[in-house]
Amino acid sequence: MKIATWNVNSVNARLPTMLEVFKAVPADVWCLQELKCIDEKFPREDIEALCNSLYKIPKTIEKFAESAEEFRKKSANPPELKKRIA
Repeated sequence: MKIATWNVNSVNARLPTMLEVFKAVPADVWCLQELKCIDEKFPREDIEALCNSLYKIPKTIEKFAESAEEFRKKSANPPELKKRIA
């Protein structure tokens, strides 16, 4: 299985390039980040035309960025992190 990730930085601005890359790169799963697009403006039909299924996490979920920031802060203090994992 081939998994590809891409920090798109605006799905609508990069759509033509994305579609070409999807055709050229044989990945089984694409993980796209930084879509910068509300759900109503997401180009679902264009992307679904090139894939078997599509799952998009709604933009309303904001906890992922907070979780990543919290993890970064805790990672800066390895003894605390090791204590929590053990």
